Amino acid sequence: MTSEPTDPNRHEPTPEMLRMRMLEISRRLAQWPKRPPSPEALLATIRQLSIKRRISYLTHGDFRLETRFKEMGFDVFDMYYVLEHGSIDGDIEPGE
Repeated sequence: MTSEPTDPNRHEPTPEMLRMRMLEISRRLAQWPKRPPSPEALLATIRQLSIKRRISYLTHGDFRLETRFKEMGFDVFDMYYVLEHGSIDGDIEPGE
């Protein structure tokens, strides 16, 4: 049994590089609905994802959580509470 020689100049991608690649693929493959969901359906989806801890944030969200939220005394569990018990105020508009 032989192993392939490793290239000393080859670098493994960082977790951030992998994350950005996954987001790019997801955006290309996503199929957007023709109409926005009802507020009740959207809340149910948000709550279900939050309870399962299947929520992630882009760079801006991470920055806000690490800076302003912590300065105001909030942490990630406060955010989960809002996602699981909050409500939607106003109309929902479809994305582009």
